[in-house]
Amino acid sequence: MLVSDLVANSYYSVMDYKENRKANLKVLVEEYGSVRDLVEAISARLGQEEAINTKYLAQVLSGFQGSKDRRPRSLGDVAAGRIEKGLGKPANWMDQDHSAPMSGTAPTLSGNAPVIAWSDAEGPPPGMVTVPRLRMSLSMGTGKIMFETEEHEEGNAFRADWLASMCLKPGSCFMAKVEGASMEPKLEEGESVLIDRAQTLIIDRKIYAISYDGKIYCKRLFKAGIEVIMRSDNSEFPEIRAAAEEVQIIGRVVWHAGSL
Repeated sequence: MLVSDLVANSYYSVMDYKENRKANLKVLVEEYGSVRDLVEAISARLGQEEAINTKYLAQVLSGFQGSKDRRPRSLGDVAAGRIEKGLGKPANWMDQDHSAPMSGTAPTLSGNAPVIAWSDAEGPPPGMVTVPRLRMSLSMGTGKIMFETEEHEEGNAFRADWLASMCLKPGSCFMAKVEGASMEPKLEEGESVLIDRAQTLIIDRKIYAISYDGKIYCKRLFKAGIEVIMRSDNSEFPEIRAAAEEVQIIGRVVWHAGSL
């Protein structure tokens, strides 16, 4: 390999992880609602001693250029590590590409196993696992009456390495369809969502599938003393307050797939 090739390849390798950090930071900001809310969530776990400067993260996202070298500001190792630590992500999570996983429809079912396999004749693609799709719909409006919530339909295939990077276990996850307009624009009518049943502790602003008053909802949850606040992203829908013991957390929505 020529020296010039080595330099070029090293440059693109550095650019890859820097771009991944910026892309992942953007996703996290969208997930938490704002840069300030993201920083507050990190500080709540790490303390103010390891707090990250809000202005610094905003400059990384905006592509702000320094006055000396005129290069876009990038997310440094210390800040990336604090984000991972503060949000409970595995080491080097910020450096990796977490683009939407490949998904598909499994042609056959295999009983009620938490991870459905393809038929023996075809077999699952290498590196893929199938997450079951439950025959249920999550209402984003006034609630959908529950029925047949534990019956499996066809599954969706996900990359095993992507699930691992998101700290998700296939046996704890399932797919479902959302209905209504209350969570627009984040979630659109008819979209499929991936729900992790292992995540039942409420983290403010996160989206959860819940059972309340005999109906299933998909809402952002907030803790308020002994109450739980259920909010929609669409301001036309009023918030719902209920005693914590009246709300059953089915799981947290960790990914969604929609059409363009």
